[in-house]
Amino acid sequence: MKRRRSLFSLTFALTVSFGVAACALSHRRPSEPSDAGTVVDAGEEPLDEALPSLAEALCARVEQCAGPWAPIFTGDSCLAYTEATLRDAFGPLWKDAISEGALELHSERFGECLDGVATTSCINLPFAIPTACDAFLQGMRAQGESCRTSQECAGDAYCATGTACPGQCQPRAAVGGSCFPGGCREGLACGFSRTCVPLPMAAQSCGRSAPSGCVSPLLTCVGDTSTTMGTCRPWAEAFSLPAGAICDPVFEDFCRPPSVCALVSGTRNAGEGVWRCEGPYDAGGPCLGAFPNGCPSEQFCDVDPRDEPRGVCRPLPGAGMPCAHSEFAPRHECQPDLACDGVTCRRRVGVGEACDADLMCTTFRCSGEACMPVSCMPNL
Repeated sequence: MKRRRSLFSLTFALTVSFGVAACALSHRRPSEPSDAGTVVDAGEEPLDEALPSLAEALCARVEQCAGPWAPIFTGDSCLAYTEATLRDAFGPLWKDAISEGALELHSERFGECLDGVATTSCINLPFAIPTACDAFLQGMRAQGESCRTSQECAGDAYCATGTACPGQCQPRAAVGGSCFPGGCREGLACGFSRTCVPLPMAAQSCGRSAPSGCVSPLLTCVGDTSTTMGTCRPWAEAFSLPAGAICDPVFEDFCRPPSVCALVSGTRNAGEGVWRCEGPYDAGGPCLGAFPNGCPSEQFCDVDPRDEPRGVCRPLPGAGMPCAHSEFAPRHECQPDLACDGVTCRRRVGVGEACDADLMCTTFRCSGEACMPVSCMPNL
């Protein structure tokens, strides 16, 4: 039987990882041609100007790889979330490294970096800044020297932090070598088994009769049936069934947008419901529990537990309101610029502001009831 990814329980384990791609100084869209000849003075100001473009490039690539399922990994506002993470977590570390001589910022190479983000493998996307960005953020630390981010390490090395901070610049592992995310050589990825595997694993065989073993959470098994094996492909390619077709979220058989895989009868327990491609639904109108959300982007299907799967499209809760806990729409709990602390929708806050949970800080570090700066970026 194909390994079930348990869409009903996907969590935000990759939260910090999605704030880690980089790449163009100007505020141009990722689809526009790069201008590698533009020279901007190095220092803090160009880096500050770059951060929104870094976030834009990353979110565009996440959407290309994950398709309609992107909010599962990034939340409903990838851009706002990632901009804040880069500004408050990565930005200060990079600035410190520049002032210490551990990192050099080469503005004229921003275009190459952006191109690297736009074409990076979906396998590597959650975990590391593409090596194409090494010329933009050029590391000066030699192997064996201390570091706080991988960008500080020269050549084909990364910052192995593990549980220690600062970490140490170490060579990236070859095929079969043990690894942490970001710790494999070019053309490899750190698989779920924590060993380096070749990127062609993105097309490996998978199916319902055997564990899929797809290397990355941004890959899923596409094209498999009860009798035919499929291949590991980006999530976006799993959304291909036409309107009216029978779909199955357990086996990751999804619908071509704008249709969604809706539970039309029975319950969402595996094997106990009938799912079909239909929708989308109108704001404020009747809806069915579906994957992904079938209501307008800032609404959710409020399913009545006594009448599952039927519900009504209602606005997502605002700040201070209880989160919209829907088993049909994980990570779709609050208005796009808010986060759910487990109970209430709240705004994420910066360093020095009051907090009571890591998730509420843009640095993901709450200590002593205040958001704290980041000391190291673990293996990124």
